[in-house]
Amino acid sequence: VTNNITNDLYVNDSEFIFDPIKWPREQMDEDFFKLSKMFNAMRSVIRVPDIDPKYKVAVLASKPEHCLVDFLYGWQEGKLPVEITCVISNHDRGPNSHVIRLLERHGIPYHYLCAKENEREEELLELVQNTDFLVLARYMQKNLLVATFDVIHPDDLYIAAPIQSLSGWLHSNPSPQSVMCVFVQPVPLQKEAYLGYKLLESLSSKGSLTSYFNMILSGKFLRSYGKDVINIHHGLLPSFKGGKPAKQAFDAGVKLIGATSHFVTEELDAGPIIEQMVERVSHRDNLRTFVQKSEDVEKQCLAKAIKSYCELRVLPYEMNKTVVF
Repeated sequence: VTNNITNDLYVNDSEFIFDPIKWPREQMDEDFFKLSKMFNAMRSVIRVPDIDPKYKVAVLASKPEHCLVDFLYGWQEGKLPVEITCVISNHDRGPNSHVIRLLERHGIPYHYLCAKENEREEELLELVQNTDFLVLARYMQKNLLVATFDVIHPDDLYIAAPIQSLSGWLHSNPSPQSVMCVFVQPVPLQKEAYLGYKLLESLSSKGSLTSYFNMILSGKFLRSYGKDVINIHHGLLPSFKGGKPAKQAFDAGVKLIGATSHFVTEELDAGPIIEQMVERVSHRDNLRTFVQKSEDVEKQCLAKAIKSYCELRVLPYEMNKTVVF
């Protein structure tokens, strides 16, 4: 498969047969590295599935476990060419749970890290240092930022809204004493400060702003780990980012729901997309059936993305795009 994506990028997928006696594996790496230097490539990655060891991967999961269980069964049946080093979760599962029993049968360690606000990411980093990449099978944690200021008005009001909708809300509501915003995306600290300032300006008073935002892994962790992290999002990105995408899709009255597997970046649900799958819905569906259909698609989407990645058929380019052969 050959494709000229832009004037500056040429992509080619080739398959060939070689004699490992005449062309040893070590020599192959050296030859392709020399070839990559001729084109000023940043790196050269070679995989020979029948010779090279499987990728080592750690799986991170929160309370929802449909993706985790499907991943484990797919691995058990030999459909996913990886070696699972461990499963890490911020949800405590009992010793008699089916997940723990399955892991124990295969000798896979399970680590429970009760973490909030990235407080145990150093410990997490130690657990995954020997892996080649990470898989997030519905893993999410929450962060908290608080800005406090005095109030004049006695009314308390709590709201849950994306950050971009708050300014419009302020123009149409009485001045509150405190505002709680559940952001559907992480926001830099300077945006928090700006939001607090605009709130002060709108109220002509002082008050308190508490913000919770969903986050997968911190930028510090991603930079320290330095390898690929693959996530499954239970929504069809770039629509319905953040929390409860099935509810967002249901409220929007969509006719197609989906799942997206993508590389993790510091911006929530904004990394290069690897795989997407969809399922048709209609007015006959309710929120429960939306979620059920979404979960079925998520499992398939994650498995296909991991298989493509392990077969080196996923090539990131530019800042947020991929070629998948």
